[in-house]
Amino acid sequence: MSDPSDMTRWLSEPPPLPRAARVIILITMHLVMFVVAFIGAFLIRFDFNVPDTWTSALLRGLPLFVGIKLAVFGVMRMYQGWWRYVSLYDIVALGRALAVAVTVTVFTVMFTHITTMPRSIFVLDFGLSLVLIGATRGGLRLLREAANQHFGPASAELHNVLILGAGDTGETLLREISKNRNLPYRPVGFLDDDVHKQGLRIHTLPVLGRIEALPEIARKREVNMAIIAMPSASREQLRHVLEVAREAGVQTKILPAVESILEQDLSVAQLREVSISDLLRRAPVVLDPSTLDRFLQGKVVMVTGAGGSIGSELCRQVLRFGPSKLLMVERAETPLFFIHRELRAEHEDEVVECIADITDRERMDELFRAWRPEVVFHAAAYKHVPMMEANPCEAVKNNVVGTQNVADLAIEHGVSDFVLISTDKAVNPT
Repeated sequence: MSDPSDMTRWLSEPPPLPRAARVIILITMHLVMFVVAFIGAFLIRFDFNVPDTWTSALLRGLPLFVGIKLAVFGVMRMYQGWWRYVSLYDIVALGRALAVAVTVTVFTVMFTHITTMPRSIFVLDFGLSLVLIGATRGGLRLLREAANQHFGPASAELHNVLILGAGDTGETLLREISKNRNLPYRPVGFLDDDVHKQGLRIHTLPVLGRIEALPEIARKREVNMAIIAMPSASREQLRHVLEVAREAGVQTKILPAVESILEQDLSVAQLREVSISDLLRRAPVVLDPSTLDRFLQGKVVMVTGAGGSIGSELCRQVLRFGPSKLLMVERAETPLFFIHRELRAEHEDEVVECIADITDRERMDELFRAWRPEVVFHAAAYKHVPMMEANPCEAVKNNVVGTQNVADLAIEHGVSDFVLISTDKAVNPT
């Protein structure tokens, strides 16, 4: 492993070892650090000149202190999770294990009289053990993450990434990226509009400026992706960020809003493209199944425009709530054929295909008289705005006259509920 790149690769992804071998290595490392900590405690206590009268106490106490700590660490499962991860919780657990070991050692010395020693030795030994083991564990993680950043992904082109948002979410995202060498991301810095964060560094990465500076910083640092880590941002803020990113010519991804990740750990796997729901920043409507059961169960339901994108999905959803019959009204034969074939596989007795034109009042009256629908979903309409602007007469005949026909017939035949799906459509909704 003389080649530095080989060492970097080894640190980035150390070779797997059998469990027994890992445990032996870890116990050996702890043993060495416990010995160093105990001897160091005596050296510090006596200003690096241990009197001969205390040398025997050091020699008698060394196996006692080290043996108890090794045993306590084994019982408290401290020989696990070494190579890849260490956090503040691990340091707290380490301190707890050392406190238990020191307590056991104090009582052992008091009641067995194996040896005597200054009380300060217990405190110094605890502190040195905590520093040595904590620093070693933390150092191994830092080396591994540094190796990840240096060596990069095993394959795939790296994206220079700016993280938009220097808060808790951005910090967590950076840690996720840093510890996974297979991700094709190389973070170069943060952007945040908070003036108090300008110039700060988060895990060695600087906050480079405000979000307005994205085009300039992206050009200087050859950034080709920006990740939005601002779960509490308003829709106006998100739209502004997207406009700035578009101006900079960088790809944009977003982490989901915090409400959607409360029950799971934040992960880079949750990164996705920005969607219209992010810009709307409103919660989706959650339907009450019990209410819909009462509304549709056992009833005759008519859906006009059943072969269209909205009408066909309405048919699928209505069948979930057990209508006695579902009348699928559509004038286009082919779309009706396909949706009927799909639904009759599980609902053969409920679905009825009806070829009919809503502008043909006589045909529609015939359907109302024959089936007596109790609920009508009217989704039949022309919806392609530019095409309808070129054919206004047909648009009026279908969307206006056809809708009036269905509505009038619903009143005439005593339909209890009539749901109008809008016949209008935004040309460029995004």
